Amino acid sequence: IFTATVALSGGTANSGNFTPTAPGVYRWTATYNGNTNYNTVSHPCNSTNESTTVNKATPTIVTVAQPGATAGLGIGLSDTATVTGNATGGTPTGTVTFNLYGPNDASCSGAVAFTATIALSGGTANSGSFTPAAVGVYRWTATYNGDANYNSVSHPCNSTNETTTVNKDNPTIVTNAQPGASTTLGNALSDTATVSGSAAGGTPTGTVTFNLYGPNDASCSGAVIFTATVALSGGTANSGNF
Repeated sequence: IFTATVALSGGTANSGNFTPTAPGVYRWTATYNGNTNYNTVSHPCNSTNESTTVNKATPTIVTVAQPGATAGLGIGLSDTATVTGNATGGTPTGTVTFNLYGPNDASCSGAVAFTATIALSGGTANSGSFTPAAVGVYRWTATYNGDANYNSVSHPCNSTNETTTVNKDNPTIVTNAQPGASTTLGNALSDTATVSGSAAGGTPTGTVTFNLYGPNDASCSGAVIFTATVALSGGTANSGNF
């Protein structure tokens, strides 16, 4: 793979440099070609001090989680990894394994919420999208799995730009007072609330607190004359009668 014939100077010659483009064991041979006074002599393959093991290079990996530090429930999370080698080894090939942990797995030691192993293209890979079904903090890890020229390298749990906090979604609430805009003294009043969420969050659960003010409290700033906290059922709650 490399040869050089070099004149002796003071009994010494240097081959000059050769930069390998692949890892492995490289072996020199050296042959003195003789002169008028001396015969030729060689150090053959595998002579002492004539082998060098060239190891794989270690690349760098930079990862960026999307959509960033925060996201709303229902927004897809993804991660992008860029793996950079050196001039000799060229652009890294192979795959990156992305793992997403959460919600709220601070050590990334629990079950994996999402995983994907993606081939690099031009040194970059994207995990694809995952939409969480629960709020909390989600953490990515990314591992480049190496190739013929490069070692494996990882961005571990809690690396910079690898955490996204998924916040609660904002539902909508629609209410309908009964028996309507007007009624006769002695008839009962009630209110119904329907709370709607998103596809990601599903049907809202929990409770609705109803407060009734009056008579003639236009700002609802006086004493509450009736209150009820009622559990939602299928996204709907009714105050009961007053």
